[in-house]
Amino acid sequence: MITSNARGWATLGQEYEVTTWPPEKGGQFLIKRVQNGADLPSAQKLSEDMGGLPLALEMAGAYCSAHGLTLKRYAAMFERKLVQVFSDPENAPREYHKHRSAAAAFELAMQPATSRHPAATDLLQYMSQLAPDPIPLLIFEEGAQQLPESFRSALAKGIDSAIRALGKFALVQRPGDDAGNFERLVEAAR
Repeated sequence: MITSNARGWATLGQEYEVTTWPPEKGGQFLIKRVQNGADLPSAQKLSEDMGGLPLALEMAGAYCSAHGLTLKRYAAMFERKLVQVFSDPENAPREYHKHRSAAAAFELAMQPATSRHPAATDLLQYMSQLAPDPIPLLIFEEGAQQLPESFRSALAKGIDSAIRALGKFALVQRPGDDAGNFERLVEAAR
């Protein structure tokens, strides 16, 4: 799965276009998702700041729910992360700055997922190289000798806990006991 604003990827696979939500819909989604007494104007402002991207809004909601944060507090963290992520023109070319919200939300979601499980980042990277279908988690156990020692050591806690750490922040889902895959919106955006 490739996330890009560039055209011409159809030769590599099926393209998915992720539509955005107006601030009203995004704000209502955040209020229902977070359920911590947020006011509609703040939720709508955050939705607008995040470009109305459902993926970014779900990640924001998951983060707030997991950490007991208000939307106002998340909005402040989000703004600081935007500055950090996009201050380096080499890593964030100017033409992509208008699509910055998903990148910042993803960065914010990855930090606590990695804190919960040391293999979370590597597991997500390995999963991103596979087909968008449910991924049999057994491949990571049976193919462990082909993976770096650092990843194998990090998985000593178990792949289930790594999947739970990523799922807590809306990065993956577990469709069954023996499979994992990206949340549908993450999958469409990656």
